[in-house]
Amino acid sequence: MSTSIKREILGLSATISNIPTTVEEGDQNAKKVGAVLEGFIDYNLFHGTYGDIRAAFLARVEEVTKIKRQTKPGNLKKDGTAGKEVYDEKESAYFFRVCAEKEVEPSFFQPQMDEVCEGYTDANGQSIPAIVFDASSSRGERGPGKIAAVYMIAAKAVIEKCEGHLAKIHKVITKLKHLNPGLVLDVQTEGEDVDAAQVGWPTVENLARAIKADEDRKRAQTVASLME
Repeated sequence: MSTSIKREILGLSATISNIPTTVEEGDQNAKKVGAVLEGFIDYNLFHGTYGDIRAAFLARVEEVTKIKRQTKPGNLKKDGTAGKEVYDEKESAYFFRVCAEKEVEPSFFQPQMDEVCEGYTDANGQSIPAIVFDASSSRGERGPGKIAAVYMIAAKAVIEKCEGHLAKIHKVITKLKHLNPGLVLDVQTEGEDVDAAQVGWPTVENLARAIKADEDRKRAQTVASLME
């Protein structure tokens, strides 16, 4: 039997009815058999498995090509010393730079992608297990570096233009995710530190990182086109 839930929308309490309580009800609501399972799989692929595969694949590419991914010192520790090195080059930018330096097409590295997805033995004879779909695994933050001011300014401008119109910012989010498969752009949810008016909106920093990812994609496409 479906149920109702209460959510804060524009500072007001909205009662949303017809919420499914079982997988079967979810499929019936979507008018598609398997819709709930499909959504569950897609969510975990986008928010976990794809990122795990990219990280493992690029580590393998770095291992076989000896081309290092750019890094920078992390945030200073309390004692004033530099923190742990963090990546200073987006995944796509690094991969296409490797392709450009090696003068090869991305497909040249298909064997390394297959290894990551099927498991392999590294140069030291260590057995590396395959990256598989696992919705139960907990994934920590990968430690992104500080976002550049230009992206923060752009994000603030977008949010200001959408001010008071939640549908507009959601349209922006949908477009960014469509152009950048696997992009994670979370919005704020109800909580003690979140004002009711902010629920459903991305933070400036989260949106800025998404905008930067989109710019990196455009640059990577430019590099790829020059290789043709």
